[in-house]
Parts: sequence; C-alpha cells; structure tokens
Amino acid sequence: MGTVPASEQAQAVHRLLREQRAAAGTTVPSRAEQLAAAERVGDSTTEPAGVTYEDITVDGVPAQWVNPDGADLRRVLLYFHGGGFCFCSMHSHRKLVGHLAKAAGCRALNVDYRLAPEHPHPAALTDALTAYRWLLEHGTEARGVIVAGDSAGGGIALALLVNARDMGLQLPAAGVLCSPWVDHAMTGDSVTTRTDVDVRQDPVGTKWCA
Repeated sequence: MGTVPASEQAQAVHRLLREQRAAAGTTVPSRAEQLAAAERVGDSTTEPAGVTYEDITVDGVPAQWVNPDGADLRRVLLYFHGGGFCFCSMHSHRKLVGHLAKAAGCRALNVDYRLAPEHPHPAALTDALTAYRWLLEHGTEARGVIVAGDSAGGGIALALLVNARDMGLQLPAAGVLCSPWVDHAMTGDSVTTRTDVDVRQDPVGTKWCA
C-alpha cells in the first residue's frame, strides 16, 4: 500500500504550527507572556453554533458548563484541557469543548484545574477528582459521564480513572484520551529522534513542563 497524503486541513494545521514555532524565536518569554500566549491557542477555532457557556465553581474549582441546544442533560462530558500542565485554561479550549459537546449531544463540564509550576502535582489531579465527585454528588450517574482530555488533559483524565478505581468510586462510562501525555520521564526515543519533524513539541520545552 502506498502512503496516504495528509488532508488539506491537516496540512494547513501543520503550516500554522510551523509558523508559530518560527515566530517564537529564541527569546524566553516571561511567565505572564507565556500564559497570555497560551490563552490565544483557540482563537482560530470556529465558534460552535447553538452552544452557550456558564462559568461556575465546583467545590472551589473553577469550571464551565458547556450547553449545546437540545443536549441530553443526563449525560456529561467531563473535559480537561491540554497545555503541558502549565498553560491554557478552560477559556482557551472553550470552543473546542463546545464542538465536542455539540457532536456528542450532551453537556460538558470544562474544568479549569490549577496549573504548575505555581501549583505542583497533585493539584491538577485533586481538582479533577473534585469535579468528578461533584458531578456524582449532584445527580449525574457515573454511567452518564465520559471523562476526556487532550495532551496534558488526557493524562489528567487517565490519572482520574486510575485513582477513581483505586478509591472505589463508581467509574464513568468511558474515557477518551486525545494524544495524552503519560510519559513525564520522556523515555520514548521519538522525543529526540523526531524533533526535526515535530511541529508542536521540542525536548527542552517538554522537559521544562515535566
């Protein structure tokens, strides 16, 4: 079988990421500049039609209800954003979560977990467990919950599932892990062997987040 070319959309994303990486230059931005830049990662995402948002607090953890029109209120997508555990927020991933919730036909709870290095591990996992327990305590059955996340958020989702199992909590219906970051020791060879073609990650930045 021959190689299947990437779609036009995938090629466009590839170009965008390369341009962003080239524009970053070699100057290390301040922490405030890093956080501000991370908040803009979702700017190019289209606004999902028929979706509303409500900022709330779940037992002290900031979160956001994402409500597609006609959503099944018995089901909840519990979502954790990516960002290397150190960047982004529920706001940077708002539109992405809106599209996912709309496609799934359910509400989403978009969790704004605490970020490192200001809040070291297990702060993010603690917030994730708090959000999951809050759902169960406020009328959502475990079988109606799907836990999901991308990148670092995928790692948090997986850690939540393992910890919920070990704590004897009722387990959710499913977990959806989008390119989850689960190897914080960076033991995989591809961390270095694929650096020249990776448009998103680099060993130095990834190690800093770890």
